[in-house]
Amino acid sequence: MDASYYELERLIAAAIGEDLGLPPTALAPRLTAYTVVGGLRELYMTHEAHHRDIATEELLPLVDRVLDVARAGLAELAARRGP
Repeated sequence: MDASYYELERLIAAAIGEDLGLPPTALAPRLTAYTVVGGLRELYMTHEAHHRDIATEELLPLVDRVLDVARAGLAELAARRGP
């Protein structure tokens, strides 16, 4: 694991856990944080974002896609957790 991203993942997991009433070490916040950070890192390797001069307005829909995947995964994990 890249230590430089570990702290960011922990910070995101803590915020998600707080929103859900879960500890930041619970599975749902941690997996969602990994998805967000990993997905954003991968954007720079994708064909769509591989151009060095990509404009912000072209990058934002790709960031939204990463966040959509993270939200969908979190919703699924929350649904399986039950009431």
